[in-house]
Amino acid sequence: MDYRVRIALINVFDGVATGQIAESTAQEFFVDFFSDFSFDLDPDQQFTKLLAHVFGRTMPCKVENLLGKTEIDETIVTVKASSGIQDFFRDIEIKFSDELTQDDADSLTRLNDPGFFGVPTRTDCERGAELINLYASHLSLTLGLPHNVLWVTSESATNISAHDEEWDHLATRMRDMLGLIDIAREHLFVFTVPIRSHLGIRPTAFNGADNSRFCQDEEHLGIARSDWGRTTWMEDHNKFGSGYPELISAALPLGEGAQCRYLGQTQNCAPGSNQGYYEHILAGREFNDLCSRFGCNAESFL
Repeated sequence: MDYRVRIALINVFDGVATGQIAESTAQEFFVDFFSDFSFDLDPDQQFTKLLAHVFGRTMPCKVENLLGKTEIDETIVTVKASSGIQDFFRDIEIKFSDELTQDDADSLTRLNDPGFFGVPTRTDCERGAELINLYASHLSLTLGLPHNVLWVTSESATNISAHDEEWDHLATRMRDMLGLIDIAREHLFVFTVPIRSHLGIRPTAFNGADNSRFCQDEEHLGIARSDWGRTTWMEDHNKFGSGYPELISAALPLGEGAQCRYLGQTQNCAPGSNQGYYEHILAGREFNDLCSRFGCNAESFL
């Protein structure tokens, strides 16, 4: 069985054990998933099958978060790869073409479609962040999609505004602290958004199934449980620690006081292996014993 699948399933176990996922919801999920699982699938197909069972159904909506919602009354931070905000650059280029210099237009074009128009430079990225700050209020730019969740952390925890490190080192460190395993060599942008009386929710295994460094029970990371979740710090090869507090939120507008900053380009692949992380959060337990709790025999899939 693919280690990404095992990691997601362990997080579901831990969600039940910590009271963040209803046992009946987990039971239904396990029965449906294992009845549809086949050893004949290659690892990527196994992982795709898992995600189809999580995101292709109403599972995230049925999750019971017994820790409840958390009111956010501070400046939050979310990090995006350049590929995740191409719509921002495209909207600026289209709607403000008469105001842009040729250099600005060229930068936005490379940020919009790096595969066709050439790889964006650091100057392009810096200018892209400046243009987002300049035009965000005119375009009503929003972080996150209407029917999806936005992952956020606390600005006071990251203290991002105080960091003045070399470009690419900062981007790589933020990637590793946030457990963004799927980001290898990408340009990163950070958004800081001051918000008041906004409700966030502690994420569960069903929200984080597509991230194989998601951790449902932060005690595996060496800290006590709280109303916020915790990112996994990909500290070193197969060494995992406590990263930043995290919540999920509805989409957020880039309103007054919001800022975009270019962090740099991550310079190496994210450290650690899926097998190493699986063994870390399995924490000495037997995987098949956990599956058996929900009437599923995973032994033949191991």
